[in-house]
Amino acid sequence: MNYGTWYVYLFAFMYFSIERGKEIKQAPNVFDFKKFSIYSGDFHPFFKKLGMKPDGKVNLRKTETLIEPLPFFVAGILLWLIGQPLGILLVICSFIYGYSYEAEYRLGDHFIMNKIDEIISNEELERSFVQDLGPEETRGYRFYGDKPANEGLRKKIAAVIADDEIVDAK
Repeated sequence: MNYGTWYVYLFAFMYFSIERGKEIKQAPNVFDFKKFSIYSGDFHPFFKKLGMKPDGKVNLRKTETLIEPLPFFVAGILLWLIGQPLGILLVICSFIYGYSYEAEYRLGDHFIMNKIDEIISNEELERSFVQDLGPEETRGYRFYGDKPANEGLRKKIAAVIADDEIVDAK
């Protein structure tokens, strides 16, 4: 009986795996641009309701990093306290689940910050590279590397750098 919860968990896992398989099978072909290929699925209405902000929109970050793993964490603690080994698995998995989504959100945050930095570097390149102004005068942007002493050559190079960055952005 010590492992009875494992059997319940196994059957629940199989059931939800089959249901998820049906969802994926019915999804449109990703090669015809009808669906994002790594779409993680919809929120369960229960979790969606708990993650609502006062304006009626869902706080996705809070829902995925805290609210979704919380019931499994609590269930894991309770099972662990009554001596069921499945509790340890649920606690560990809830941490991994929450942290994996937190890592995804951090990657997204850094992606946006990098794009903002690209915009600032494009806007401040002339002032930093050509006019040789310091970071205190260029919103913190500083060109790293040696520059030609001739301002005319720096202008030519800055134009090439700006063209390359515009091509990269397309």
